[in-house]
Amino acid sequence: SMKRSGASCGLSFTCPPEIFSALQVTTESGYDFMVTPIVHPRFRARSDIKRNYAFTRSDLILSSSEWNSLVVGVVSRHLSLESPNVGVRRDAEDALQRELNFASHLGLPAIMVSLTQENNVNLSRIMYSFMLKSSHTQVWIRVPINQSKGGDPWHWWDNFRGNANTEKKLNLALVLDKEALDEQKLKRWQGEPVKSLIISTSFFLINKKGYPVLPRSLQNTLRAFYAIRPQFIIEGRNMGQDMTFYQQYLDHLYR
Repeated sequence: SMKRSGASCGLSFTCPPEIFSALQVTTESGYDFMVTPIVHPRFRARSDIKRNYAFTRSDLILSSSEWNSLVVGVVSRHLSLESPNVGVRRDAEDALQRELNFASHLGLPAIMVSLTQENNVNLSRIMYSFMLKSSHTQVWIRVPINQSKGGDPWHWWDNFRGNANTEKKLNLALVLDKEALDEQKLKRWQGEPVKSLIISTSFFLINKKGYPVLPRSLQNTLRAFYAIRPQFIIEGRNMGQDMTFYQQYLDHLYR
């Protein structure tokens, strides 16, 4: 199918009961790709995952061309990769390595890794060697666009990039919030390789005709990135809206 001139949009699922039906919802609602955990949360707590690879069964469900083009895999956020405790850290490294191996096995076009703190030295080291080995998978680093309790996310990103710089494969997935960005911060992000903007369904207002629209401040933020043509990722509960409407709205905004 011909690529439209508007926005490229992805739909995020935190734990789809079935990846096939989630992909159907995604494509039928007009989205270009889906974003979903590499490991289903159901399997996370199980210590026997090493032996039975329970979560890898799902690779039989989709064709390889679907995995290659339509699915962005999210790395588990709960991994304690920077723990001072060697045993805890080693377990986290093993878990991460299994997820990365599985993402490679599926041939995913991109994987998303979340930064939640300033120190990501170990994570960046592992991701660096993954990017050196992996020929086709991009890495999208998920960070909040605005200040958070843990400091300035731009510095988290800058440190991570400093440790894991592999040109072209490392990109940003910025999580938007309702706060307007000041000019200087916006300029700083605009100079970075922003691949996608993540927007929660809860930010949308409903207009007089009953369709979801973004508040003015968020519209302005999106327009500020227009020249980069980032992809959008819609995240969060369906707020009584057909998921198609979010995609159509963003598509219209980026015409």
